[in-house]
Amino acid sequence: MRKLSYILYTLILFALVSCGEKTTVGEYHIIPQPVEQNYSDGTFTFSKKSHIYFENIGQNSETAKYITKHLRKMHFRPSLSGKDLNDCIVFSLNQEPNNMIGEEGYTLDIRTNGIYITANTETGLFYGYQSFVQMLPDDMQEKRYNAITLTCCSIVDYPAFSWRGCLRDVSRHFFGVNDIKKQLDLMASYKMNKFHWHLTDDQGWRIEIEKYPELNDIGSWHVDRTDQRWGKETPAKPGEEPTYGGYYTKKEIAEVVEYAAQRNIEVIPEIDIPGHCSAMLAAYPELSCDGGEYTVAVGPYWPPKAILCAGEEKTLQMLCDILDEVAECFPSEFVHIGGDEAMTDNWQACPKCQAQMRRNNLRDEKELQGWFLAQVQEHLSRKGRRIIGWDEILDHGHITTNAVVMSWRGDSCTYS
Repeated sequence: MRKLSYILYTLILFALVSCGEKTTVGEYHIIPQPVEQNYSDGTFTFSKKSHIYFENIGQNSETAKYITKHLRKMHFRPSLSGKDLNDCIVFSLNQEPNNMIGEEGYTLDIRTNGIYITANTETGLFYGYQSFVQMLPDDMQEKRYNAITLTCCSIVDYPAFSWRGCLRDVSRHFFGVNDIKKQLDLMASYKMNKFHWHLTDDQGWRIEIEKYPELNDIGSWHVDRTDQRWGKETPAKPGEEPTYGGYYTKKEIAEVVEYAAQRNIEVIPEIDIPGHCSAMLAAYPELSCDGGEYTVAVGPYWPPKAILCAGEEKTLQMLCDILDEVAECFPSEFVHIGGDEAMTDNWQACPKCQAQMRRNNLRDEKELQGWFLAQVQEHLSRKGRRIIGWDEILDHGHITTNAVVMSWRGDSCTYS
């Protein structure tokens, strides 16, 4: 009898869970706001009986697989259809391009008989789907809805900006691959398409470099001060073991790049030079001007005097080797090389740097920095890559106009 009661209780509980919920959505709040959004009379009910149809796009395409997998995460498994049916979500590539929406735009129509998302490209269909998801209840992945009634509307949308970026600094604080994927998912939901991955700085070197393993064995770790407030960390004590940090293997980077590409996101690496190099110099102190003992920083400090020696022959060779490996990991046209906050005090006192200035007829250390970064730019240019730098690269000349500038000090910076 007790066993029968348990079975009955289980069946009732299962029935309650499987019943799911129903809801009606009357207004849509899509971010970014679409170019056009107009409501009309009537509703359409999206349910577990609904179908999905991919027109002019293979069911095994990356976009189709993403959409069907994502719908399953929201507890919907619409039947795949080979044609447009009533009660259907239709994703369709335009046979004749819609010039108004361009490469990343889409149209989305909720009609009484179904939902129609059209675009010129799979990227546009992907973004149309993201808007559709934003129309649904926020708790879709937690609750099981049997049916969602949507108000009819018509949307035309295309981006105002081609570069819609987000930066993640993993040098100061390391985040694992799963955290990076969560960020990429969030970016995709808001139609962002550039992931700026800040991989190196004074506080840690986060990318595997096979030719120079000490960048990871030494440069990827510092003493743990996570229990202290940022900016108030106590310096490392002699003999204290560095235990905080980590780095991404090339296999993990490939995984992230592929995951991002499936979400129409380009991953752009940043390797910060010639300043902000404590982690690099801790691993290879011979690249410094003074050959001193450097440690991986545990927090911010000012001024950041850890700068690569611009007169040491090994420096540029090592950087070129490193950037070759970086370029192999990232298919992006762009490589960010930093160039910001480079304190040149060590260069002023360095015989090798002063000799380099004389050899190249450089008037001062600012010009030396411009010359140094230009060598890096030239090397990457030969590999078909363009550099991005912070706006300080405009202060020193030598950089060609093929470079891309990110301005953090204001938008009035010009070539000096």
